Amino acid sequence: HGRTGRTPEAAVSAYTGWERYHPGAAGAANALVESATAQPQLVMSSAPTPPRRWYRFLEWYCAPEYLEEVSGDLIERFEHTLDASGQAKAQRQFAWGVVRFFNYSTIKGSRKLFSQHNTISMYRNFLKIGWRRLRQEKGYALLNLLGLTLGLSAALCLYAYVRYEHSYDQQWADAERVYRVVETEKDDTAELINSAMTNVQIAPVLQANSAQVETAARLMKWNKYFHAPGTTDYNQATFWYADSTVFEVFPARALSGNLKEALVAPKQVVLTETAARQYYGTTDVLGRELIMRNTDGPMSLSVSAVIADPQGPSHLRWG
Repeated sequence: HGRTGRTPEAAVSAYTGWERYHPGAAGAANALVESATAQPQLVMSSAPTPPRRWYRFLEWYCAPEYLEEVSGDLIERFEHTLDASGQAKAQRQFAWGVVRFFNYSTIKGSRKLFSQHNTISMYRNFLKIGWRRLRQEKGYALLNLLGLTLGLSAALCLYAYVRYEHSYDQQWADAERVYRVVETEKDDTAELINSAMTNVQIAPVLQANSAQVETAARLMKWNKYFHAPGTTDYNQATFWYADSTVFEVFPARALSGNLKEALVAPKQVVLTETAARQYYGTTDVLGRELIMRNTDGPMSLSVSAVIADPQGPSHLRWG
């Protein structure tokens, strides 16, 4: 203890360090200010305090919801050890307490980590219990596993089938805006029959009389025989007669040629990449001749474009 001639403000400043550790420090400082006002000379206490660097470390890592409780316990133990064993041991014990509380359950942001740890422990426990049941009741466990396997397999197969069916013709751009005209007829027994074969005049009539029809294209599928010049072997291939607007309804990626003009003139043909390689061994075939065997003799066609092979399931198989 000693006497000092500090002002009341200096007295408050001297107690700032202890105020952060001891709940009653603020009240003590106020009392000192009052006594200093009444008496110029002030007697101050130099009681040891916990190590500041360790307390700051505690503040840095400890979650706010635990800081008050943890720091209170450490300070209480510090004061008890200080009275019983001295300052050196009290400071060592305080530092060790700060280190001991440094774990995943008290650090800031640990709630999420702690929750994940609990989840992992729960699943690990489930696996242990399941393994014990398998070893103890092998027949019953095998029957359950077999039923579970069959059920999951059936569900996956059903899902794959439904997904495949719903993926038909979805590769086209704006597929939800493409519609096919279907003709409904009655047979001799008055039964309704739906057919995709319609009158050839329906497309231009619909486009001319309905503002909702932006564009229309007619397609007719045939199986024809083709060969390239210089060869005599005909190869059967799926062949489509189509309007020049077909690639507006069913967009394709052109490897060569202009699809907007590819089917404007008569006797023009568009090949897929696979067909071009089959007949010529390359996709660079613009303007080359392709011979089609027709009922009235061979017909010479001119290759006007080559498109990439279509992807995905579709009822329109080019090539």
